[in-house]
Amino acid sequence: MAAADLIGAYCVPNSTDRLALRAVDGSVDRDPQPDLVIETSEARAPALTAYSYFGSVEAPPRDFVMGIMPMEEQSGLEDVLVFRNGDDVWLTYQDMRFHPCQDAAEPDVLITVVEPIWTLSKEKPDSEQDLDAASCTLQESNPKAFGIEVSFYTLDAAPPVNYPTVRLVKGLGAPGPMAVSEEAETATWSFAPGEKLTTLMTHDYVEGQDAFYLAFEDTQPVLAALAKADRLSITHDSLGLIEYDVSGFAKAYADMAVTCDFSTIGVLDD
Repeated sequence: MAAADLIGAYCVPNSTDRLALRAVDGSVDRDPQPDLVIETSEARAPALTAYSYFGSVEAPPRDFVMGIMPMEEQSGLEDVLVFRNGDDVWLTYQDMRFHPCQDAAEPDVLITVVEPIWTLSKEKPDSEQDLDAASCTLQESNPKAFGIEVSFYTLDAAPPVNYPTVRLVKGLGAPGPMAVSEEAETATWSFAPGEKLTTLMTHDYVEGQDAFYLAFEDTQPVLAALAKADRLSITHDSLGLIEYDVSGFAKAYADMAVTCDFSTIGVLDD
């Protein structure tokens, strides 16, 4: 049985628990290349298959075929075991047994990714005397990894001279503080559907949080690609792979531009 034979939706009988195994698309780019993508209602991660019982000398369980191991620890996903007896195929995950979903009404895309909530805030710095000064921040939090944050200071030059700052900020469940290089590190941004960009990011530790800042010269192309994408995966030297649903970013960025009075040129224009 090959990994491709397992692609589909799996259900626990008489339960709302669901699990999906998906093909790897162009948004996943890492070494080694994953065989599948595991997705539940709470998380999504690329995964590798293992036909041995995880390298153990212990005899595998009866009907064991392979294991599927998530490649991203921060996803919180656990190993999936695949079993087969004749034509009957099932998975075990978190002590539950999943069978291929039989409901004819079950959608091909089982897991519905809830549109992310982009939170926009506008605050006056405590120490700022100028009444016109304010900081606008657009955030999409990822509690298990590093959330995306876009910020703009109203007294700075506006686009196309200066675009809002983009950084990745540590979520509550992400590791830290981190020991990372003082030099700028490489990050690959893969947008689906869309393009792939290689950028530089610098690390800082601000107000008890690790943050990785996108280089100034990379900001405009990243923002423009975000506005056209539905999903994003970032492969970073220190962070590994982080995946995001970025749907709704274009509208959120337009709202931010109105609130903070700057142009969307170079990001939302065709």
